[in-house]
Amino acid sequence: AKQLSNITETKKTCKQGEQQPASQERGSNTMSPPRLDDNVLYRSEVDSLDNNSTSLTRFDYPRVSSSPEDLHLQFSILGTVNLLVAFSCGLLILGILRSRRVGVSKGPFDLYLLFIALPDFISGFSCMLTCWMSAPEKSYVSEEMCGYQAFYLNATVAANTWMNAVIIYQIHKLLRYSNVRRRYIPPTTQQACCHAAIVYAYAILWGVLCGMQVDLFGMPFNSHALSGLYCIPMEEKGNSWFYYLAFLPGIFILPSLYALAIMAHILLKGMLPGSGRRRVLALFLIRIIFLYIAVFLPLSLSLLIGNFVYFESNWAYYIPAVMTHLQGILTTLLVYFTNPKIAESMKKVLQCDWTSTGSGGSDQELSSNGFSKRYIHGRLSQGGNNKSSIQSSHVQHSSAEHDLNPEGGKEEESLEMAPVQTADGLDTETFEAEP
Repeated sequence: AKQLSNITETKKTCKQGEQQPASQERGSNTMSPPRLDDNVLYRSEVDSLDNNSTSLTRFDYPRVSSSPEDLHLQFSILGTVNLLVAFSCGLLILGILRSRRVGVSKGPFDLYLLFIALPDFISGFSCMLTCWMSAPEKSYVSEEMCGYQAFYLNATVAANTWMNAVIIYQIHKLLRYSNVRRRYIPPTTQQACCHAAIVYAYAILWGVLCGMQVDLFGMPFNSHALSGLYCIPMEEKGNSWFYYLAFLPGIFILPSLYALAIMAHILLKGMLPGSGRRRVLALFLIRIIFLYIAVFLPLSLSLLIGNFVYFESNWAYYIPAVMTHLQGILTTLLVYFTNPKIAESMKKVLQCDWTSTGSGGSDQELSSNGFSKRYIHGRLSQGGNNKSSIQSSHVQHSSAEHDLNPEGGKEEESLEMAPVQTADGLDTETFEAEP
C-alpha cells in the first residue's frame, strides 16, 4: 500500500510539473507569481522523484514545503514560543516606561533599549497570531497573511539592526572621548526619539515594499513562503543582484558589520576603562548587541546556503528561525539579571504597582503620608524655611531626593554597587575622562 501511494504521488507530481514547470515560472521576467502557489510541492514528493522527472532549479529549493503534519507541529510550537516572546518583551517595555515614570531612570540609553524591545514585541505578537491561525489549516490561511508577515518581519529586523548601529555609535563616541579626555554630552531625550523615528521610518519602508510585492523602478521585491513556514523576500532568476547588493545589506548585513567592526575596534584598542560607570554601561549594551547578532547568524547562514543547496528537511530553516525569536526572551533575561533598576520595575509591573519607586528594593510610596516630589522641590526652592520639615521628608523619601539632585548625576559609590545605574542622568550630565 505504501509503494502504491508513492507511485500515485509521483504521477500526480509529474503531471503538475508538466502543467506548471517551476523553473519556467521562477525564471520569467513577467509579473511575479502569487506567494502561495496553487500546486505546492512537498519534500516527500521531491524525494520520490528521479532527478530527470522534475525541473527544479536552485531558485525553487527554499520553496519546497514540508509535509502538512510537520507544518502543523512547527506552527504550533512557533506560536507558543512567540507568546512567551511577546510577554517578555511587553514586560520589559512596561518596566522601562515605569522606571522613567517614577524617575528612577532618566537617561537616553534606557530609551534606546525601549526602541529595541518594541520591534521584538511587535514581531513576537504578530508571529504568534500568524502561526496559530495557520496551524489548524496546516498552511498559510491566505495570500494577505503571507504579505502581512513579509511586512512585519522585514520591518522589525531592519529596525533592530539599525538601532543597534545607533547604540554602538554612541558607545564608541563615549569611549573615544573618554580616552582623549574630552567631555561627552549624551543625546537628549528628543534626540534619542528622533534617531528612533528615522530608523523606524526606514524599516517601515522596507516592510511595505516587501509586503506589497511591488516592482519599483525595475527592482523586484518578491516575498514567498520559505519552506512553507514564513514569508520573506527570496532570490529569483533576474533579481540576484538586488537580493545580494541591496536587500540583504540594507536589512541586516551593513548595520551588523558596522556593529561588529566597532566592537572589535573597542576591544582591540583597549578603549574600555578598567573600572567605573563607562565600562559597565558599555559592556551592558555591547552584550545586548552581540546577543542579537549571534542569534540571527544561524538563520542568515541557512538562508544563504539554502539558495544553493537543497535541504532534505525544512528543520534546517525552522530551528534557526526559532532561535531568532528567542532573542526577545534572552534580551529580557539579560536586562533582568544585569540591570537592578529595570528588574525591580518589572517586578512592580507584575504586581500592578505603578507608584512606588522600586529603586534599590525600596517600596516607599511617592504619594504616601509625606510630601510628593513636586512639593518637596517647591519647598527646597524657598531657601532655608521649614528646614526641619524638609529634613524629615528627606528621611522618608530618600529616593525622591535622589531624583531631585540638581546635578542630574549619581554618586560614584552607588554607581559601583549598582553598575547598570550608570544609564541614569545621561541626558543632563556631561562625562569627563576618568583617571
